[in-house]
Amino acid sequence: MELWQLAIPVGDAEDTRRLFALLRDLHVRMDPCSGDPHFESDSAGRQRLLLLATARVQEQLREAGRPFEVVRNFADVPDPRIYVSRKNRFADELARLRASKTRR
Repeated sequence: MELWQLAIPVGDAEDTRRLFALLRDLHVRMDPCSGDPHFESDSAGRQRLLLLATARVQEQLREAGRPFEVVRNFADVPDPRIYVSRKNRFADELARLRASKTRR
């Protein structure tokens, strides 16, 4: 998959606001309920924001002059979309239930 987990160092509250404004302008996927993005502390105790990004987002972050570190490259992880069946797995059971239903 063409997906990377990035760690963006964050300074103070104003820096955090500027970063989130930039990410909003770049249309980065932000879903805090699923844990993306989220803050963590690195080994030196500095705050950083972890998020999933595409190649387009990485390029735009470089253009904006925002430093980041690639934490994980998901290139070796198979794309889960190829394992999802296109067949409705409930179709047979639903047809059986509809057929057994009495008509008024």
